[in-house]
Amino acid sequence: MMTQEELIEKSDVLLVLAPRDPKKHEELANLALRSGKRCYVDKTFAPDHFAAKRMLDLAEQSGTPCWSSSALRFAEEYQAADKTNIKGVNAWGPNGFEDYAIHQLEPIFMMMQAPATEVMHLTNDEVYTGVLRFADGRTATLSGYAKGSPFMMNIARSTENSVLEIRSDYFRHFIEALVEFFKNGTIPAPHSETLSIISAWGALMEAEKTPGIWVKVPKD
Repeated sequence: MMTQEELIEKSDVLLVLAPRDPKKHEELANLALRSGKRCYVDKTFAPDHFAAKRMLDLAEQSGTPCWSSSALRFAEEYQAADKTNIKGVNAWGPNGFEDYAIHQLEPIFMMMQAPATEVMHLTNDEVYTGVLRFADGRTATLSGYAKGSPFMMNIARSTENSVLEIRSDYFRHFIEALVEFFKNGTIPAPHSETLSIISAWGALMEAEKTPGIWVKVPKD
């Protein structure tokens, strides 16, 4: 069996995968993010703001092109949506928070185009709800349903609301973006947005311990 060092040396590009345990990503990605080789770290990128910041800083200091994202970022419906003048959004989808919230947070932050300042977590056996508040007073919510749901989003603007249901083959588009990155180094998910997403995800995980209480989102 090859060591990590041998594997990285023999590889042209790198993927780091521990999708059900993001706490392992920082350790697993340490050598890869120092390598200077194009590196994709699977969702969920990191368990909290501080780990994500350390990982992104390490990649930048080492000159390693890297990114991470939910495949939902690449849904045609989200890519085509008008992202101007959005007052708030409500997203919903299937399954529990820890494994699936990233698939809702990714498009929420694409739409809101700002970091969250505080979050609240509400939950019961069948559904969780996360609430995000932004510095300008706007809010967003995400809900997950244990017995299944399509991925959907209601987008509120000053003039109208619009509802998106995700029907496109977003995973295929994700793979296309991943191949493009490995070929040409094109990074489709800005590091600043990834950090905002993970900061909110980690804060929501913390807020799950005290349902109904606002928890501050860490920042630099």
